[in-house]
Amino acid sequence: MKSSLLDKIASSKWTKIFSILFIVSFIVYTNIQHSNHVEEKYRQDIALGFKSLVFDKYLDKPNHNSETCILIKDEDTTIFKFDFDKSGVFDYIDIGDSILKPIGDSTIIIKRRNKLKKFTLDY
Repeated sequence: MKSSLLDKIASSKWTKIFSILFIVSFIVYTNIQHSNHVEEKYRQDIALGFKSLVFDKYLDKPNHNSETCILIKDEDTTIFKFDFDKSGVFDYIDIGDSILKPIGDSTIIIKRRNKLKKFTLDY
């Protein structure tokens, strides 16, 4: 008697409905968490400012292949990650370029051999 009741519950439409609700809820929750993380990263990046030289550029494999640049000015070193940026600045940057980003601005200016190229961070 117990096994037939459990079989009916397991194969019932309610089990399917709860499974679908769980999956939809999980997807919505994951998207909201990702969106909040992107917004926070954007706010942090806007608050940064630098005027430096690009010392190195690489994909940080241990950190989810994060697009990373090491910037140097005098004795200061900055590690800047272009995690969610879609502007193309990371692809454009070469080692030895000068890079400028004013504090509180989304604009990044790259200077290479007396040529300036402007990018706007796009998350």
